[in-house]
Amino acid sequence: MMAEKTAPHAAKIGELKRRIAADPASRSFLELAREYHEAGLYEEAAAVCAQGLKYHPHYASARVLLGRVCFDSGQIDEARGHMETVLAAVPDNLVARRVLAEVCRAQGDLAGALERYHALLAFNAGDEETKARIREIEASLGAEAETPSPVEEI
Repeated sequence: MMAEKTAPHAAKIGELKRRIAADPASRSFLELAREYHEAGLYEEAAAVCAQGLKYHPHYASARVLLGRVCFDSGQIDEARGHMETVLAAVPDNLVARRVLAEVCRAQGDLAGALERYHALLAFNAGDEETKARIREIEASLGAEAETPSPVEEI
């Protein structure tokens, strides 16, 4: 299955690896990391991002991708750290805001996710996907509030 997923990316990955080998400081690392990410090769994507960020530490798009890779590979705390770093430098980065909301949701912090989705909606009032997420979380929070808490037996 993994071979089927990586096959369409193999030629592009090879080309980008050659380009970066010729110029290790090239910003092409982001494109290579994206190819690895799309192919499901998360370790490779993370390694390429980390190496490229050594040359370009303030490259927000690369840090967002690294955070996304961390999230997709189950490294939720690391993903949160990367998104918070991006948002500290670029508060209007909508992708980082969305990923951070997803991170909060994955961590079970529904109130934090709701807050972040509302902030995202402030930047893009017509975002139907964000509105749907807000409705889902509000419904979930409402259901939790309606569930009676168990009474301790004496």
